[in-house]
Order: sequence, then C-alpha cells, then structure tokens
Amino acid sequence: MIAIVTGSGAADPSSRELLEAALQRSGGEYLDPLDLSVDLRGAPRVLAGGRPAERYAALILRGFNRSGDIDMQFETFELLEQLGLPVLNSPRALSVAESKSVTSYLFRAAGLPTPRTVACQTLADAREALHAFGTAVIKPLYGALGIGVERVSWPDPEERLAERLQQSRSICIQEYVPTGGRDIRAFVVGGQLLGAVQRIAQGTEWRTNVHQGGQCEPYELSPFEREMCLRAARLVGLEYTGIDLLPGPAGPMLLEVNGAPQWHGLATATGLDVAGAVVERALALAADTAKTVPAGHR
Repeated sequence: MIAIVTGSGAADPSSRELLEAALQRSGGEYLDPLDLSVDLRGAPRVLAGGRPAERYAALILRGFNRSGDIDMQFETFELLEQLGLPVLNSPRALSVAESKSVTSYLFRAAGLPTPRTVACQTLADAREALHAFGTAVIKPLYGALGIGVERVSWPDPEERLAERLQQSRSICIQEYVPTGGRDIRAFVVGGQLLGAVQRIAQGTEWRTNVHQGGQCEPYELSPFEREMCLRAARLVGLEYTGIDLLPGPAGPMLLEVNGAPQWHGLATATGLDVAGAVVERALALAADTAKTVPAGHR
C-alpha cells in the first residue's frame, strides 16, 4: 500500500495520477497530513488516520496541509523515515529543494553552472544586486509555477523591490539569462533520467512554465546536460524531481530543482508514464527496506 500524501486529494492532477498508478500495482490511498498524529501513551506510535502508519510500504510526499502545523507534519515524516518507511521525497530534501538560495548555493559550490544570484532581506542589498546585474529576475525564495516571478531592469523597479520585501521579508534576485523564451525541464527518478522537454513561452509572456501557458515539445539532452541533472538530483537528495535548465548564450545553466514537481506538460509531450515511474521507485525502495529492516521493527 502506497500513501499519496496531499491535502488536496484528487484536486491535484499529479496526486491523482500517482494514486491511479499505485492502485494498478500494490494498492494506494490518499493521506492528508492533518491525519498524522504521534501517540506516546504507551509504546511510541505514529498514526495515520488513527491507524499505525507502518501499514504503508512507502509514502509519496506531494505536500503539507497548511491548515495544520507544518512543523509537526515535517517532523512526523522524519519519524516515519526513522521507522524505516521510504518517504519520497524526504523532508530534508524537500526543505532544501524549496529554497532557491540554498539550492543555488549548493550548485555553485559544486561547480555546476548556475545564474549569479543574491538572496537578501534589505532594500540596500537588493538595490546593489540589481545594479550589478542590470537586468534581473526577481522571485520569492520559496515558490513554484512561475508565480511571483518578474523581470526587472535597473534603475526603474526600486518600488517593486521594496514592495516584495514588505510582502515576503526576503527576495531572490537572479541575473537575467536570455534564452529566446525557452527553457528545458528534465525529469529524474531514482537517479535515472526519465525524459525531458523544451518549454516555449507563448505570445508576449517570457515565462515558460506550463502554468503560465508555456508549450512543451520533446527534447534530447546533451551528455553534459544529462550529467548536470543527475548531479543536481544527487546533491539535493531527491528521489524524483523536475529540473529546470536555461539554454543560455554561454551554454546550459542549472536553474532549479523541484521537490514536488508537476509533470502534465512533459507527460503529454513525450507519452511517458511519469506517475508509474515514481510509484515503481517507491516500491523498489520499499522492497529494499523490507530486506534490511528486521521484522517487528516497522
């Protein structure tokens, strides 16, 4: 039995596809993070919907439920990992992947080509970074789907910088890399490249995200791009991830990794069974765990 962890249920297309893939294999069900509890009245237990969480072979973590306590949910998934249950992706890896500043730091420290980036909390630091870049992309430190992403140029947008800092108390400023309205989304599962697409912005929109109207077409990664993607997934510790590359004038650059990616555009353009591949990876990890964790310890 695979748990598809989401507070959205069937409203999230990727979660719905994961559940269908799990039901075709070993069985599955949705698990709302709100239904997690830790019972310490006797032997310590982690419960899911009032029943022992160990009834699951693995959990595919799509997201937390912000109607509850995110910190408690995070810590409970860490406890489940300690019990020997595979959690895809692990809470630690999700935390790293969610932060654009941390992932960019890891990529640059590892020698992977990535846009110059400044993450800061003051208007003075934001202005200095934008002045240095000339044209930049500003975005939330934590976000997805291209929401809140803007292209700005010095010296016009000081009001926008101040407004962003007032809203979020931090900001990510990244040099603008001209790509002709295109980028690359690759998908890695279990340390293997599943496939890739080129995303193309439409009309006057420069953002390529499918959520923003971008169109996808199959793309063959170069050996260098393939190695970049595999190294990025390993660095962050992600079992499955969507990885974004920029085809810049100086060569491909690693933009970001996604810990709970959507894949509708990739699956439609390539015909790949992404959900099936993720579920198969969860089952493989569960089988490995069953071999190494003694009976009665789960």
